[in-house]
Amino acid sequence: MALVIKNAIIAGIEHSFRGDVLIEGEKIAAVGSAIHASKAGVLDAAGKYLFPGGIDLNLSMSAGAADNVDLAAALYGGTTAASIACSADPGCGQTTDCSYIDLAHSGTSGVFAALEADTDDSEIFSLAAEAAERGVPLICRCENGALTAGITDIMQKQQKTDSSMWPAVRPAYAEAGAVNRLLTTARAAGAAVCIYCISAADTLDEIISARRSGQTVYAGTCPHYLILTDELYKSTDALLFTAAPPLRGQRDCERLWQALAQGDIDCVSSDHHVFSAADKSSSGENIFTCPAGMPGIETRIALLFSEGVMKNRISPERFAAVTAGTPAEIAGLSGKGRIAAGMDADLILIDPSMRAVISAQRLHQKSDYTPYQGMELEALVTDVWLRGRHLIENRVMTDEAPHGRMAATNAAGKADLND
Repeated sequence: MALVIKNAIIAGIEHSFRGDVLIEGEKIAAVGSAIHASKAGVLDAAGKYLFPGGIDLNLSMSAGAADNVDLAAALYGGTTAASIACSADPGCGQTTDCSYIDLAHSGTSGVFAALEADTDDSEIFSLAAEAAERGVPLICRCENGALTAGITDIMQKQQKTDSSMWPAVRPAYAEAGAVNRLLTTARAAGAAVCIYCISAADTLDEIISARRSGQTVYAGTCPHYLILTDELYKSTDALLFTAAPPLRGQRDCERLWQALAQGDIDCVSSDHHVFSAADKSSSGENIFTCPAGMPGIETRIALLFSEGVMKNRISPERFAAVTAGTPAEIAGLSGKGRIAAGMDADLILIDPSMRAVISAQRLHQKSDYTPYQGMELEALVTDVWLRGRHLIENRVMTDEAPHGRMAATNAAGKADLND
C-alpha cells in the first residue's frame, strides 16, 4: 500500500523544508508541501526530520551469517545501504535477498589499495593508473606502513607495549605523509582519490592543498575521530579504543568538525569491526597484539546527528550530504542518497525530542561493547524504510526477515584489487 509521510522536516543536500513524501512500491513517487493520495496510508511525522537512508562506505567485516546480525544493527541505526570491504557475501549468494540492508562490493565503485610496509610507489602508480583508466577513484586508508612498522619494532625492543604507546606508534605525521605520497602518485597517474578514516588535522592540510592544485580528492572520517580523543589510551579499558589510525587530540576533533561543516570532508563512515571485549583484551597489556578497530555501525547516524546537528556543528543539509548524498555518488549508487521522485524509498526519521544513553546491552550488534558507552544521545532514529518497506517502526523491527539486495551501481564490473 502507498504511504504519505506528512509534515516532516525534509532534509535535502541543498535545503530543507517542511512537507510530505509519497511512497509507492519501492520508490519515492512525489515530494511536496501538501500531498494527497486517496488510497494511501498516512504517517504524521510532525517535529521529526526525514533524511535519505544512511550509506556506509566503510564496513570491515568478514563473510558469514554472524555478520548479518550486524547488518540488522545497521538497519536499526538508520543505515540502509553499504559498500562492504570483503570478497564474499555476508552469508549468502549475490542474487539472494539475504542481507538486512542493500550492499555493494567496494570493488564495484573504485580500486581499493592499502599502504602496507612493503608497498612501493610503482604499486601505487599501477593501481592509480588502473583507477584512472576505469574512471573510478583509488580508495585508500593511509598510514606510512614502513614507518609504523619501524616504530613498532623499536617499541617492542624497549618493551614499551602498554596502550599509552598506541598514538606514538602510529603518529599523525605517518598518516599525513602517506596521504601526501598517495596524492602525488595519483596525480601523476591522473586518478581521483578517496581517502577514508582521516583522523588528523595535518592530513586535511594535504588534501586541501591537493584540491587547490586541481586534484579530485574525496575525504572521509568516522564518528570516533570526531568524538573520542587519545586521552582514552590512558584509561583502564584503553584496549577497547585501539583503531588504525589511532584516536587523536581534541584539536584534531575540532578541526574535523570544522572541515565537515565547510565541505572539506565528504562522508562519515563507521569503519565497523566485529570485535568483542574479549577479543580486544586477549592480548593482555600488549598493544601490538590487540586487534585494531571498533564497532560503530548502529550508533553512527544518531551520534553524528546528536553531536553535529543538535550542537550546531553541522547543518541538517550537511548531515544529509555526508551520511547519504555524497556516499551515494562515490559508490555509484545512482538510485539512492536523495529524497526525490524516482529514487529508492530508503528513508529514516529522526526525532530530536527523544533522548537515550548508549549502552552495549541495548544495541543489536554482535560486539558486546561500544566505545560510546554512557554517552547521551540528544536525538534518535525512530523509523527506517528500505525500498519502501517500513522495517523499523518506533524503534522496533517490524519484519525479522532480511530484505536487502546487492545494489546496482553505475560503475559495475570494476574489480577490487585489494584481495
